[in-house]
Amino acid sequence: MHGLLDALVGGGAVAEQGAVVDQGGQTLVPLLALCAGLGARRLPGRSGEPGSVRLPWGAVGLLSAAVLVVSAASVAESLSVNAVGVLVAVVLLCVWARHERGAAVRVLPRAAFGPDRRLRLTYVTMAGLVVASCVEVFVPFFGQRLQGLGPLGAGYLGAAMAAGWTLGSVVLSGATARRALVVATAPVFSLMGLVVLVAVAPVRSSGVAAVSSVAAGLVLLGWGVGAAWPHLLTDVLRLSGDGDQDVAGASTTTVQLTATAFGSAVAGMVANASGFADPATTADAARHLYAVFLVPAAVALIGAVLVSGARSGKRVPAGE
Repeated sequence: MHGLLDALVGGGAVAEQGAVVDQGGQTLVPLLALCAGLGARRLPGRSGEPGSVRLPWGAVGLLSAAVLVVSAASVAESLSVNAVGVLVAVVLLCVWARHERGAAVRVLPRAAFGPDRRLRLTYVTMAGLVVASCVEVFVPFFGQRLQGLGPLGAGYLGAAMAAGWTLGSVVLSGATARRALVVATAPVFSLMGLVVLVAVAPVRSSGVAAVSSVAAGLVLLGWGVGAAWPHLLTDVLRLSGDGDQDVAGASTTTVQLTATAFGSAVAGMVANASGFADPATTADAARHLYAVFLVPAAVALIGAVLVSGARSGKRVPAGE
């Protein structure tokens, strides 16, 4: 849904009026202020009990540092700087995982580091799907350069993935009896969507067939994420145990936002390295971007198949 709002508010109407990018951000400032005000009014205040809320500052700091490093490295034109940035980010993630395993206050539930691998696989599947969806960042740009769309049309093209995500969630969220099948097969649609984009997105054509094919690939990509997402969220809560429900609920947002930040940074890194800003190499940049992001989609598929197999082979206790 946020993708649809991006196209309507930020990337569409403002750009169509010939405004600069800064104005797109300015239109969001009042909305953010409104959300902040509503949150301040509706969220409960402090409980008054000392130490009632403990935040995992160490884990959050390590995750933030990893995201900042890979984001900063993504804007560099040097491949060596890109590689060093990714390497440092991976090291920071390893340090975070080690810290998280023994920390008293965690970002992830305790079960994520236990002998049962189902929760770990669920997080891997979620992260892979979210990272794969981050190709959406460059869809409006490629839509203007390759499909010849105007800013508004390119914004709506980028919203096709969000539409697929929404449709997948709405249509299949109630398929609880076939949860394992839905989770195991949903990433296949995302892979199919990326394969379609690798084939058709680099084509320089403003024809209906070309634009529709790109939109179809994006809808398939989003459908795969949306179809699995409600069931993955449920699995996180079911597998975390009664004592970690608050941490489990917050962990899904943490995983999603961290994966989005990493995915967007890597997308920028691939696009920069492929020369996306040069009209002569824009098509190649689009092809490389969609091809590279087949990897996280494949990781999500492997994780989904493994977690579905583990679920069918081991019944979740009623208390989880």
